[in-house]
Amino acid sequence: MDRETFTNTGVINYINDNFVAIRVDGDSKREFEIDGFSTTEKKLTSEMFGVRGYPTFWFLEPDGSKIGKQPGYQPAQGFLELLTYVKDKKYLEQADGSSQGQGQ
Repeated sequence: MDRETFTNTGVINYINDNFVAIRVDGDSKREFEIDGFSTTEKKLTSEMFGVRGYPTFWFLEPDGSKIGKQPGYQPAQGFLELLTYVKDKKYLEQADGSSQGQGQ
């Protein structure tokens, strides 16, 4: 991903324009504080986000609530499609095309 997807100017620009990107080292034991409690990057990824393999991309709402995750390598075009899907909130649409309201 570092050599191909994350060097693609379309991906770089789309992420910079639409997301707050954070990279976490899921094997790191570096400690930090979040919401008043101490944790490590390893615990954050495995316990709080259920990451079992790398890479895994988590998407969150602005309030920190979880939208969902996408594990595995993503080529640039596929990653742009995923980013667009999340940005446009397509995950809120039901299979019949109707919108799913908040809290449903």
